[in-house]
Amino acid sequence: MNPHNIRLVALDMDGTLLHEDKHISRRTLQTVQKLADAGIRVVPATGRGLDGLRGTILQVSPICHAICSNGAAIQDPASGAVLE
Repeated sequence: MNPHNIRLVALDMDGTLLHEDKHISRRTLQTVQKLADAGIRVVPATGRGLDGLRGTILQVSPICHAICSNGAAIQDPASGAVLE
């Protein structure tokens, strides 16, 4: 697979990117920011509501969508609006 064809990366948060204390390592945040800077859409996915992502992956800019509530909602992290 050519990495230049990647347009979106969905990232599982709970038990994958988030440590037990609910933080993300600096190295992981830097890597995710590089993806976003390269024009790749970063979409966090969580079983929790959008508020459960505050202070974690949402530090990366820009993140336009988040899959929340075990896939029951796709939300705009900036406004909290439910998109789907």
